Amino acid sequence: MAGDISRPRVQNDAAMTTAFPILFSPQKLGRHTLKNRICMSAHADGLGEEGLPKERTVRYYEARARGGAGFLMCFGSASVDPNSSARAWNLGPG
Repeated sequence: MAGDISRPRVQNDAAMTTAFPILFSPQKLGRHTLKNRICMSAHADGLGEEGLPKERTVRYYEARARGGAGFLMCFGSASVDPNSSARAWNLGPG
């Protein structure tokens, strides 16, 4: 289904792993070992409900983890000032 945030768009592919062996190799990060070096940076996903991450946000990040990303940085920004021009956007659909 187009636009479905719960389904990753890219699948693990043997040709990609062969073409980019370092990208798909494990990486130590402190006491953790990431399964690969693919990182999704923090960003404002616009999925908040009443300014908070809820089930839809969880599904979004869960899909990225299942899609193969080794490391996810979550929750890029939030507007807490009631006069912020971005506040309505961060509050989500309404």
